[in-house]
Amino acid sequence: DKEDYSKGITTKQILGDKYGMVKASKIKKEWYEQANILAADVVKNQGVTFKVKDDLKTDGVAGATIKVAEYVELINELIEEAKE
Repeated sequence: DKEDYSKGITTKQILGDKYGMVKASKIKKEWYEQANILAADVVKNQGVTFKVKDDLKTDGVAGATIKVAEYVELINELIEEAKE
């Protein structure tokens, strides 16, 4: 969102290709691309079905190798809240 970016609010998602992770990525994907793959997986499966390895990265989602432990906790909390 250009409006957010111009106000100095930056996230890896907003930065997109400017984040520059692709240079260090073994799978040659930016952070936002991997996050979008994981988000699609969570929506498709209506929850977290992938594993989180000891290094806090995903296991079992093709195209994503980013650290996700904190996101998994948040997603699980939100799903529980939605059930209430």
